[in-house]
Amino acid sequence: MSDLNNLIILQKMYDFYLWFYPALGRYPKHEKFVLTTQTKETCLQIMTLIVKANKVRNRKPVLFEIDTELDWSRKACGYTSAAEGAAIVRGIC
Repeated sequence: MSDLNNLIILQKMYDFYLWFYPALGRYPKHEKFVLTTQTKETCLQIMTLIVKANKVRNRKPVLFEIDTELDWSRKACGYTSAAEGAAIVRGIC
C-alpha cells in the first residue's frame, strides 16, 4: 500500500475534477441542478473509492464500484444533447 501522495490515479482524478468544475455551470438550465450535484458527488465518490482500493487487500470489488461510477458518469454526460455537450467542452478547453 503506497502513500496517498504517490497515487497517480488519485492525482489525475483530482486534476480532472478541477478541470471539469468550471463546466458544471454550463449545463443546460433545465438540467443544471441535478447534473451538477450528481457530477460533483460522483467525482468525489470515485476519489474516495480510489483511496479505499489502495487500502484494502482485495481490490476487485472496489475497482468494480469505481467502474460502475465511471459508467454512470458517461451516461449522465450523454443526457445533454450533442450540441450542449460540445459547448460545455469548448468552454473548458
